[in-house]
Amino acid sequence: MLIKAVAPESKRKLKAPKIFQPSSSSVDGAIIRRFIDQQNQVIRYMKATEDLDLGKIKISSPVTHLITYSLMDAYRIIITHEKRHLLQAMRVSEMDAFPKGIC
Repeated sequence: MLIKAVAPESKRKLKAPKIFQPSSSSVDGAIIRRFIDQQNQVIRYMKATEDLDLGKIKISSPVTHLITYSLMDAYRIIITHEKRHLLQAMRVSEMDAFPKGIC
């Protein structure tokens, strides 16, 4: 259910929990580099766990400890949610008001 909610195909707009809301709205020119660095870090974390049974490792949601899921499901949620954000970024960058030369 959570994976469907964060999927790019989902038409449902969700307000990010406070823990995930950005602290400011200003965007600097290094945003894309930081995003790529963050993605590379996530890949390194995932590769570091490739020999583990990801279905058996249980973790708590960063939003609330009342929700738990496997590490494999956490990876699925992360990947699906990242796709959603990439599609959002692509849509925004295609808007007439989007500054040219950023991407």
